[in-house]
Parts: sequence; structure tokens; C-alpha cells
Amino acid sequence: VLAAHAEPSFFSTLQGPIQDVIAPGHWVGQLAGINSKTDRWEFADSSPEEVSGALVSVLEGLTPDRRAKLLMPELRIARADAS
Repeated sequence: VLAAHAEPSFFSTLQGPIQDVIAPGHWVGQLAGINSKTDRWEFADSSPEEVSGALVSVLEGLTPDRRAKLLMPELRIARADAS
């Protein structure tokens, strides 16, 4: 599996520094670690169905408080596949 890679556009290279000056809250919080969190999930040698099932299980198991923190208070999961 290859990681997706895309070069930023010309507009993005101009917009980023300007936005950092105008709204330092976007990067100051990440620098201080107060508004960023990373969860790493690894699905080595798993089929798409197994990965999907694992994600559904995790998302359905979230508490209402955690859903609110993730801005997902009304999370609904529907099955969608090619069949």
C-alpha cells in the first residue's frame, strides 16, 4: 500500500504563511499539544471487510461524551458496499 502524496498548489504555498500570521491559534495549539491528538490503528494483512468492521465497532462503542468531543453527536453508520 502506497501513501498518497500531493504537492501543495501555488495558492496554498502563499495562503499558509498568511493564515499563520492572521490566525496563530491554528498552529500555536498544535505546537503546545493542546488541540491535537493522534490515534494509530494498524490493520496489517486485513481485508477491507475486516477493517470496515473494526472501524464500525470502534465508532459504535464511543460514549456520548467522546462523540461530542469528536463533533459526532449524531453518528449513524450505514452499510455501503458494491453489492
